[in-house]
Amino acid sequence: MLSKLFRILLLMPIFYWLYLIFSGHLGADPAKSLNHKTGEVTLYYILLNLLIGLLISFQFRWNQKLKFLLTSRRFLGLTSFVFLLFHTLLYFVMESFEFKAVEQIYTKTYLICATLAFLILLALAMTSNDYSVKKMKLKNWKRLHSLVYLTSFFFLYTFY
Repeated sequence: MLSKLFRILLLMPIFYWLYLIFSGHLGADPAKSLNHKTGEVTLYYILLNLLIGLLISFQFRWNQKLKFLLTSRRFLGLTSFVFLLFHTLLYFVMESFEFKAVEQIYTKTYLICATLAFLILLALAMTSNDYSVKKMKLKNWKRLHSLVYLTSFFFLYTFY
């Protein structure tokens, strides 16, 4: 029950953004405003996932009511990636899908970091399934998924 509620809550920003879009409360540059909001939520979700992982590594004693967080980590990670896709799409919308947007990706440091973060999260999202864990063996899969720490650094760099 708590797991389902948690997953619904993770999707709530989408409904809030739809409300902002249709009510006209996104300001003078809606794409830019929404781009920032999707990026922030992506970062928050990644940090939440890292916090859960940190608690696991410190062998935190999980209260029965909090155990749903263990089973919801994969969904949280995939939701982070979906919001990152929205964030990336909005970047290209803001740049009118011009080639200039692609040129900026390899000339601006924050966009280089953002691209590296995107590529790492893409690999993590593609391997966030039981088949990949089985094929890669758990040790290699965990090694790959530990790159999320590097991703969080790249994300933090793009924000500050």
